[in-house]
Amino acid sequence: MSDFTLGPSCPACRGISSRAVRTRSIQVDGESIYYLTYAWACVVCGHQWLDGTLEQLNGWAADSARLAARGPQGPVSEGLMGRFST
Repeated sequence: MSDFTLGPSCPACRGISSRAVRTRSIQVDGESIYYLTYAWACVVCGHQWLDGTLEQLNGWAADSARLAARGPQGPVSEGLMGRFST
């Protein structure tokens, strides 16, 4: 499966960009939970940045990591579940 998609022009050099992946972590009950997030990365100068779409996608990834760490028996807030319905 090829998922190479050109992104917006780089704000630093106006070069072309593609999605890049970063590893992030959150603390849940004292345990580090790791998950992947997206960023735009310029293929010309290497500058990386986020836009609103990727920030929303990354928020869902963080929420999913929290849900996975709690397991099926853990409490899930209404606000957290509401983010998945949009």
